[in-house]
Amino acid sequence: MINTIKQALTTREIRRKLELMVFVIFITRVISMIPVPGIDASVFKQWMAVNSNDALNLFSAFTGGSFENFSMFALGITPLITAQIVVQLLGSVIPSLGKLQKKGEHGQKVTKKITNIVGIVLAIVQSCCMAIGFNKGGLINGNGVLCVILITTFMTAGTGIMMWLAHILDEKAIGNGVSILLMANILSRMPGQFASLFKSLAKDKSTPIAVLSITAAILIFAAIIIVIIYMTEGYHPLHVQYSQKMSQSGEDAETGLIPVKVGISGVMPVIFASSLMAIPQLIAAIAGKGYGSGLSKIVLNMMSQKNWFDNDNPVYGLGLLIYLALIVFFAYFYLPITFNAAEVSDNIRRSGGFVPGIRAGEDTEQYIQYISRRLTSIGVVMLICVTVIPIVICGALGLNSTIGGTSLIIVIGVITETVQQIQLELAGRNYCGILCRD
Repeated sequence: MINTIKQALTTREIRRKLELMVFVIFITRVISMIPVPGIDASVFKQWMAVNSNDALNLFSAFTGGSFENFSMFALGITPLITAQIVVQLLGSVIPSLGKLQKKGEHGQKVTKKITNIVGIVLAIVQSCCMAIGFNKGGLINGNGVLCVILITTFMTAGTGIMMWLAHILDEKAIGNGVSILLMANILSRMPGQFASLFKSLAKDKSTPIAVLSITAAILIFAAIIIVIIYMTEGYHPLHVQYSQKMSQSGEDAETGLIPVKVGISGVMPVIFASSLMAIPQLIAAIAGKGYGSGLSKIVLNMMSQKNWFDNDNPVYGLGLLIYLALIVFFAYFYLPITFNAAEVSDNIRRSGGFVPGIRAGEDTEQYIQYISRRLTSIGVVMLICVTVIPIVICGALGLNSTIGGTSLIIVIGVITETVQQIQLELAGRNYCGILCRD
């Protein structure tokens, strides 16, 4: 990785793309610190400190603290991410949209426009609901309707700017624009989160025990990072033999391989599960109703990770089981969306290939489905370990840490993906240099 970065910095065109990426990230971080006109950011920081829960912590991490400052970027890039998920899921339900997504470059452009429109609509709805909720809660001082319109306009415009910056990164920089902006937001919060965690580990402990606790935490995070790297880069080689193709030497070509990733569904199951469990808490927090009493109190406390290890209320531990069940469900639900075994089988057949020992057609499709489901099972186990182990450790030790496996998976996944794209850029230029020699 270090050699790749050195080569990238010495290549002028790649260096310019990296400079553009850094500049865009810098602009987003600066604007994230500026609150919407007429809003007192200190009020929201106090409110966040009092009403802190899993939903608000997750939302704050994804927006890089913009929500606490109530800036134009308070919604971050999350409306566009939600829109991408919604449009992708609708593609498997609506046949016309599903066909459009498969119509090459033209279909992708139209789908992208639809996604952008859905993202703006979601931004309008979310910002309007937040403005109304906070205005009723007394956190916003101003004329009711005019204040709601002002906040909705600024926050929607901020989401539009973030979408435009993500498009610039897609077209003129390296990597996926949405992922890079999301990673930058998460990274901006991590130093403070680690400092808070280490401070909690060392609090009221002797020096040797504090050092031992911090060292153990570092080793655990290192192990989690190794598992995440394996999950994002590991794959199972699906061997394919192409009997109709000839090599340059005139001999029959041997077998090729199709890499099938271990974590086919990626981090999406965790994002879906976390978001679904966070929705009731977020609505309750914005509405200013609190957790209430009776059944609503039990359900809302069950949705919060900090209550899963409450010895006085063991019923809240059911929330952990619900969380695990949601991760497993969404992993298999998202599998056919990200990996189409029938399409892979059809592509192999069209290219004149076959899987050794497997009949072409339906048998090949079933075999590929079997491989993908088995890898998904392995990926789900890894995903659960990465996300749940920090929660279990913090819950058992009574630590209030906001560092989650979801954030680590996103950051490491985006970094490895960006480095791979830099390597492809360098390889392409080296290949071009060899071909262009006199």
